[in-house]
Amino acid sequence: MEQEKNRKLTPEEEIADKLKKQRLQEESDLQLAKEAFGINKGSGIDGMFPEDEESFDKFGEAIKNKITTFEKSKHYCSFLEKLFTDLVVSLEAEDCRKLGQNLTNIYHEKQKIAKELNKKKKKSKITLKSERDNDFNDLAASSSGNYGYDDIDDDFI
Repeated sequence: MEQEKNRKLTPEEEIADKLKKQRLQEESDLQLAKEAFGINKGSGIDGMFPEDEESFDKFGEAIKNKITTFEKSKHYCSFLEKLFTDLVVSLEAEDCRKLGQNLTNIYHEKQKIAKELNKKKKKSKITLKSERDNDFNDLAASSSGNYGYDDIDDDFI
């Protein structure tokens, strides 16, 4: 190797070496320009090629972050339905069942939370109603006593 570095290059080799260095420099400049303008295909989600569980977790997080930026859209739910359908159509039946069970579990948890919130809201309403009901019941009880319709003196007629 030392001998190869020390030997004189032929004019053709010198030109080839210069062209090689120039091409590498141009590719490097192009790569920097793409990164500067945000059009580098090798970065972000496009640059990820997961192979192990950790890299799939990072990939999934990047996709989730990208997709959830649109969750306020009225088209978001139908988008997710189509996306999930397109993604799982090639999976085995058992894998589809696992995914479906996972979504069902999330659905049931959200239902429980909604029921608990509704119970808390209803309790405060019931408390208000029960106080009013007691007030009206007291009036109804007293009207069936001494002040009922049947107890009115006929002297006033």
